[in-house]
Amino acid sequence: MRIKGTCKRCGREFFADQAIASGGRCPWDGQPFTADYALVLVDALKAAQVFGTRLERALEEIADIHPAFTLDRDSVLGGLNRSVASLEQNLVRQGGAGGGMGFNAMQPGKVKRGDLLFLIVALIVIGALLAWAFFGS
Repeated sequence: MRIKGTCKRCGREFFADQAIASGGRCPWDGQPFTADYALVLVDALKAAQVFGTRLERALEEIADIHPAFTLDRDSVLGGLNRSVASLEQNLVRQGGAGGGMGFNAMQPGKVKRGDLLFLIVALIVIGALLAWAFFGS
């Protein structure tokens, strides 16, 4: 699987491999996609590509043997679609008050966008692992 994204700052498309190679930075403007979680982002992008490829292959194997059942599309892709849709939201806020606000136990409900990205990618990886576990490879 070759994951493609669009930088929310410069608007240019890139492949996850490029973001991984640049250490979590936009390959075009050089700015970090997330200043606080670059290593987490790089590891999560790698995992998403690996497990995405495994999920694709597992589903291809299932389709190739023509089983006497169908799969519910939303049960396989629903969580992935929701995670990707949440990444499409414009979460990047440059400057302004509160731009540096991160997780603080004394201020519940205030999290950095890196926390959200980590959660989303973790859900994608967990979904891929579950699919892989159920469908084998």
